[in-house]
Amino acid sequence: MSKEILKLVDVAVGYESHSIVNGIQATVNESELITVLGKNGAGKSTLLNTLMGFQKALKGTIHLHQIPIEDYSAKALAQEIAIVLPRLSYVPAIKIKELVGMGRLPYRQSWQKYSQKDEQRIEEVLSLVGMSAFTNDYATKISEGQLQLVMIARALCQETAMIILDEPTSNLDIENQYRIFNLLADLTKKTKKSLVVATHELNLALEKSDKVWWTENGNLSENIPEQLAFDQQIYRKLAGNYMAFDEDAQRFVAHQKTANPIRVIGNNELSYWVRNAVIRLGFSLSVDAGPIITIEHNQILMKHHQFATISDLVNYIAKEK
Repeated sequence: MSKEILKLVDVAVGYESHSIVNGIQATVNESELITVLGKNGAGKSTLLNTLMGFQKALKGTIHLHQIPIEDYSAKALAQEIAIVLPRLSYVPAIKIKELVGMGRLPYRQSWQKYSQKDEQRIEEVLSLVGMSAFTNDYATKISEGQLQLVMIARALCQETAMIILDEPTSNLDIENQYRIFNLLADLTKKTKKSLVVATHELNLALEKSDKVWWTENGNLSENIPEQLAFDQQIYRKLAGNYMAFDEDAQRFVAHQKTANPIRVIGNNELSYWVRNAVIRLGFSLSVDAGPIITIEHNQILMKHHQFATISDLVNYIAKEK
């Protein structure tokens, strides 16, 4: 059984006398990647601010290693929980090594030189996030994605049992979004640290998480991602009136005003993008009705016509409609 790191018992979070999420019953176990999902204003950031010690819970108890979190001093809490924010409000003109080394502050005075252990730890965490080659580069000279990796390295350098990350991919392109989430999933296995991540990246969260916290209507639900996504109908709720589940295609698609059936036969990457194209044109994917599009050896066939590109197919369908 996994070791329990954090436990929330009947917790309410909010501001002053106004509660946003109530009756929270949740746990963080060792080596877990937990994502916090919910619509804007549902209380994700408020919950994280409470866990990070920026504000007090309105009700209930939060136990860290079975000790009430309010019993920790600021220094002791910094040795147990590290924080990664969406982006730095100011990027200091210092070397990467020095920025990562700030994670050692809970264990040393700011004026002290790094010990051999500190130096070794800085090297280790930079290697873990794939930034060893940038040790002596300046933080102001690297990309947003690289800087976020450095901030994760700083949190790792803090040697805490738990790291809280608030929207760590919000300013990143899709490649870096995947890179960060793959890294976070790997880190829970390699370091046994527990990660709690607030995010809007729904697909990545459901793919990579061990557990999801879903905030809605003042409540928090906790479960494995697949069960919670099904029970809470997360896709439909987050998409509102703009997404529907296509039972024939077995995936969620943008809701269309028209739904003329069409079949796409094929299982390669070209087939995937053909399906996207016909859905965008207002068709619904079917397994037993409508015109048939067949993809064979990267060739597209429809009604005895052969198309070299998706663009050619789209133009033909547009004329037919």
